[in-house]
Amino acid sequence: MTLATSSTKPDSVHVTLLSIAATAATVYTVSSVLAFQKRRKLPDGVRLPPHLTSYIPYIGVGLQFANGLILDFVSDTAKKLNASVFTATVNGTKCVFIADPDLVFTVYKDSIKEVDSISLQKQAMTTLSGINRSAVDEFMDNNKEVQKAAWGQFHKYFFQSDQVSKNIEAVQRVIGGRLETMGLSKADGEWKSFHMFEFVREFSFFASVGPLLSNGLLTQDQIIETYAKFEEGVPLLFAEAPSLLTRNTAAARERVVQMLMTSEVDEGLSEFMKARKVTLGHLPKEVLARMNLGLIVATVSNSVPAVFWVLCELMHNPKAFEACAKEVKHVSDKKANKEDPFTMEELDEMPLLESCFKECLRMYQASFSVRNVTGDFILNPKEKNGPKYLIEKGTCIMAYTATAHMHPSIFENPETFQYDRFLDPTKTALNGKRLLNYWRPFGGGAHLCSGRKFISYEVRVFLAILLLKVDMKLEDPSELKPAIALDRQGFSIAHPNKDPTLLAKMRES
Repeated sequence: MTLATSSTKPDSVHVTLLSIAATAATVYTVSSVLAFQKRRKLPDGVRLPPHLTSYIPYIGVGLQFANGLILDFVSDTAKKLNASVFTATVNGTKCVFIADPDLVFTVYKDSIKEVDSISLQKQAMTTLSGINRSAVDEFMDNNKEVQKAAWGQFHKYFFQSDQVSKNIEAVQRVIGGRLETMGLSKADGEWKSFHMFEFVREFSFFASVGPLLSNGLLTQDQIIETYAKFEEGVPLLFAEAPSLLTRNTAAARERVVQMLMTSEVDEGLSEFMKARKVTLGHLPKEVLARMNLGLIVATVSNSVPAVFWVLCELMHNPKAFEACAKEVKHVSDKKANKEDPFTMEELDEMPLLESCFKECLRMYQASFSVRNVTGDFILNPKEKNGPKYLIEKGTCIMAYTATAHMHPSIFENPETFQYDRFLDPTKTALNGKRLLNYWRPFGGGAHLCSGRKFISYEVRVFLAILLLKVDMKLEDPSELKPAIALDRQGFSIAHPNKDPTLLAKMRES
């Protein structure tokens, strides 16, 4: 299975970190489960999910995560326990894992009032952005009207077509400028060597933060390296790992926060940030900067690997590359002025490029959707007469998107990149249900990602520009495609375990 193997094993530090950040097993015997069931009267046909036991506190299950794919852990454990739902202890908390693709998106159902993500949002604001918890509680609990206005601005500037169109035009201006900065010009005509992930990050980072936050960030080249150092340790920060392990990450975060408070940033604010500043102007400048850092995490940490995987797959699939390049050229040839930016309508005429984007999100979305359970509720499997599981108050649901995205009963040859898989929106899965019902990289319900429309167009327009204007080839065509980095599992779109070398030059005509 393409995504299930990796020649790169995490070192001992990563094993330790993942043991702390991802999951940790504690002694929890079968006898204790049975004893609890005897003490508590359960409704007919309802049972507790079986618990994965371990006799090595804080290491057992963590090592399983560290040495292989989370998807393998979930599916293999479900088979071992003969249950589609099971629990395991994670950092002292009993967590629920779901191996059934028809149940894994339960966390998105607004009708289930017993699941809560607000506490996780608070944790992210505190641990990732460094905002004082009391300030987070004050904002989240006592400023409902302000929150409503802020979310309305997200919807307006990230989702409404007229605003997205303006942002995508701005994205293209940034990309054009970065081509020159990266040393790619028609006058040169020489092949330039780049590490592909770093190449993509150079463009995608500025193409996101410039139009969405401030043009004042476009001149701060050092912000990319600083942010990369911060982003590398984000999973550990979120897991509240010991400060000894997060010291460098926290230091990089503070440097980024300072960069977000410069006068250049204030002078170049985007329309979105101007509106946001009015709504949140009562907050201290530093708190607002830290909230904006969270916005960068939400955008850049997903857009960069998304673009990378599409480009990487195209470079390893000549047929897909040729088909997408032909599609882009066909749209470009119809433009009255080929130097004008692509419009959203023109990007919509590139369905193959959109399908490639969706396919890579299917294959490489490696994040958990985490929900705290605030009250007991019963989870019903798809079988009418199958077991019903009691999900208990105080547990935490760890829904892994790949459970559905990589399931062979839904997606034919799920480990294989099929660039035209999503070309037909009415296509059905192998089980006969609508294919897109199982494609959920942006979450669902009340917490459906408000930036999904922007990132879809941002990724497509960047790839369209590359395919139209830049000649590209792999330095070593025989080199195997990267696998996912095991130490980045569970957070955002997967990162590669190696960075292949890309040769590029501007096309002469």
